[in-house]
Amino acid sequence: MKKIYTFLVASMLAFTAYAQQVKQAPQSWRLYSPQTSSLQTPQKVGSLENCKEWGYYDGKNFATDMNVSCIGLGTSGTIQAGYRVTADYMLKGATIQGVRIPFNDVDVVKGLKIIILNSDYSEILTSQTVDISNLQAEAYNDVVLNNPITIDDDVVVTYEVTTEGATLSALYPLVIDETLFVTGGCLVMAGGFVSDYGPSFGTLVMKLWISEMALSDYTVDVLPTSGYTQRATENTVEFTLESNSDKDVKNVDYTITVADGETLTQHAEVEIPNGLHQKATIPVTFTAPDMIGMYNVTMQIVKVNGEDNNVNCAPVTSAFTNINRLIKRNVVMEEFTGLSCSWCPRGIAGMEKCRQAFGDRFVGMAYHLFGAETDPMAPSAYPDLKAMGLNSAPSCLVDRSGEKLDPYYGRNVDGDNDIVKLVQNYMEVPAAVGFDVNAYYAYEDKAVVKIDAEVEAAVADEYEMVYALVADGLESPAFRQSNSYCGYSLEALNVDPSDPLADFAAGGKYGSTYCTPVFNDVVIAASYANKVSVGGTLELETGEVKSVTYSLDLPTKSTLLNAIKAANYDVYAIVMAVNSDGTVGNAIRVKVKEDGTGIDTVIRPSETEEEEARYTLDGRRTNAHNGLNIVRMKDGSSIKVLNK
Repeated sequence: MKKIYTFLVASMLAFTAYAQQVKQAPQSWRLYSPQTSSLQTPQKVGSLENCKEWGYYDGKNFATDMNVSCIGLGTSGTIQAGYRVTADYMLKGATIQGVRIPFNDVDVVKGLKIIILNSDYSEILTSQTVDISNLQAEAYNDVVLNNPITIDDDVVVTYEVTTEGATLSALYPLVIDETLFVTGGCLVMAGGFVSDYGPSFGTLVMKLWISEMALSDYTVDVLPTSGYTQRATENTVEFTLESNSDKDVKNVDYTITVADGETLTQHAEVEIPNGLHQKATIPVTFTAPDMIGMYNVTMQIVKVNGEDNNVNCAPVTSAFTNINRLIKRNVVMEEFTGLSCSWCPRGIAGMEKCRQAFGDRFVGMAYHLFGAETDPMAPSAYPDLKAMGLNSAPSCLVDRSGEKLDPYYGRNVDGDNDIVKLVQNYMEVPAAVGFDVNAYYAYEDKAVVKIDAEVEAAVADEYEMVYALVADGLESPAFRQSNSYCGYSLEALNVDPSDPLADFAAGGKYGSTYCTPVFNDVVIAASYANKVSVGGTLELETGEVKSVTYSLDLPTKSTLLNAIKAANYDVYAIVMAVNSDGTVGNAIRVKVKEDGTGIDTVIRPSETEEEEARYTLDGRRTNAHNGLNIVRMKDGSSIKVLNK
């Protein structure tokens, strides 16, 4: 047996010979998503036919999986990575017959070696150089071990790859699932250190072929989950089952206990093939308790295929949150953008992708405040975006979560074009409030939009109300968008021709240094004065419904007004309820109608309503004065009053 790491420095040896040294990832480490393509399915090597596939990553197509990214040192050369294999009840005594290694680009691979170590890295159990002439790109590559390794104790399975070139695949050759965090799941060996990036970066997408596994007939577990339910109501939740069984699973019986109540037994039909980490979902129906807040649901598989013998399944507890009513969440994206920002076309493209995916459930709000002095679409009323964390363009907030995001790439990581998925994740969380909104022009000249809203609380809170008008379909020769993407091909940008960003690339319909695209989601009015909200607050108990009214003036800036009048445009009203923690409870976007029913010419509070304070349009406290006044009522609503 060879000793590993002959280049270990003396200081490490003085600390503990061959011990694992864990350090933070260097700043040079970056992640990127692999190119989308069809995954080639490798043929299983004949000698692996009786083996089972084992690994942490269970996706079917890593080359097109948005959860999969790659890591590296940012330089080509040699790097060794792997993960720890625990000798548990399934694997102890089993034998590793082969290794499956993923590669996106094999042209950059100049050397490959499989190295399996003992648990403390002090011995190499087997080392095997791989013939790289038959490697497949964007696929798993199977390597049959000349010396199979029996798992009597924990082992560390690694591969050492040498790359050449300056492409992403050469600089970042290691493939990981960045959503799966496992201790020991991504061990990188470099410079005399073993660094565990599994808990912080994700788990290595590498698999093993294993024989003689000690699988019971039926090992089927319920995977823990979480979610929201409506109190005192029958809810149906999809639970995932994971089978590590020697036989196919056709049906299961399980017990379920809700909030420490009565334990019931239920039956479900399911199709799960034999093998490791095989998954399927079943719908589970249960009645949520009559309370607001957190509670637990405990499930356990007790029979598989009608048998209770050879069933090895532990009880699993999942946490749920009860709310008064399940209300669909619309998601707000507030974007900092501007015509003079040459990279802001990707914000236009990102917003368009979300509009195409979600329709009016996506509530886009583009603030043209980068270079506001010269941008004709710059609004006169807007929140303090800098205080909200938006100090560079393009950038955005989603539901005011506090996390600054890229409006196209999502989490501001180059290549992570995941904004649609990120918005989808927000939509899956129930909303704190529901809306019924009517918006219409209050005057024949369409200078004022009145917004009437009924707000229902699923969660008791004091909500800050925000109102805005956005315009879709704005197009004008005066709206000249700076565009740096015109110098890049679709291949260089790694985008599909159907992607909205493709329009701004070289050869696209907006592929010039300055272009005049159609602008949507442009904020043209909002309930802010001097960056402070004047929309009022609304205190609601659970299940309570209150009505509010607000009015907004359309802009008077001539350049914007002329473009609005000339364009085939639509104006939408947005109502947003902001939770007391600053996040968005829910929002709604409705098209402004030509008129309302029974609307007074002059908007005034009724005699029964009590006025609390009055403001000028720029937010200064005032007594009644001629013209438009912003009036805050004692019930928390705010309206505009026209005094003559």
